[in-house]
Amino acid sequence: MPTEVDYDIALVGAGPAGTAAALALRGSGLRVLLLDKAAFPRDKICGDAVPGHALKALRQLDPAYVDALWELEPRDEVRRSRIVAPSGASFYMHWNLRTFNSPRLDFDAALLGLVRRFTDTEIRENASLKTLEITPDYAHLHLADGTAITARLVIGCDGANSVVGRRLLPEPRLARAHHSAGVRAYFENVAGTESGTTEFFFSQNYLAGYCWLFPVGAGRYNVGLGMLSELVAQHKVDLKQLLLDTVATHPELAGRFREARQLGPVLGFGLPMG
Repeated sequence: MPTEVDYDIALVGAGPAGTAAALALRGSGLRVLLLDKAAFPRDKICGDAVPGHALKALRQLDPAYVDALWELEPRDEVRRSRIVAPSGASFYMHWNLRTFNSPRLDFDAALLGLVRRFTDTEIRENASLKTLEITPDYAHLHLADGTAITARLVIGCDGANSVVGRRLLPEPRLARAHHSAGVRAYFENVAGTESGTTEFFFSQNYLAGYCWLFPVGAGRYNVGLGMLSELVAQHKVDLKQLLLDTVATHPELAGRFREARQLGPVLGFGLPMG
């Protein structure tokens, strides 16, 4: 065993969980490493909605963090959501906590910028964790480029397909009843939208899922569709094509997307839900 480890804490994953942990460790006096397999800014397939409670938690750490994030562009401040039933009937939900939508490409890079600005955390990008060896006294991290790192504590912040998580727990079989699949694309020039309003559209054909339309600032919209993976498998649903068909034919959307322009491809992601 080494007499001295490289770091007190190694945070694996520099998304919102990893950057929040680094910000929380500010002033602790510990040697903190934050590593991520990607180079930032990097895209993250998501709905791009930032929960109000996430900003509340950051404000509890330091109000300066949230004040800086409110300077982020592009963003769209969210005040309410519109829920549209299969019948076309709709209602609004108004949110108490102030929050916004912003593309994860920009939001996650801004969070990492806060770590650089406010902490002494060492950040390593393009640092993919390959294996993790755990001993009673320290953890040994082996990176894909051959680098070896030791740390007294490792915190896995690397998402649903966590390398750290797979090391700690047996990898379960995909439980489609507790897993969702989703796709999203960006659009501009969508008619009938209102800044500050996120929209959810439900379909009689696929009740265990919905289509969303989220403004993310600068005239752009995150448009996506998600549903339970077991439903996708059962009906052999092509989610990417279904999204495009939905915006072209749905009674509430077809007219609004007639002059819309798609920005980039439709991309997919999977998300365990427990």
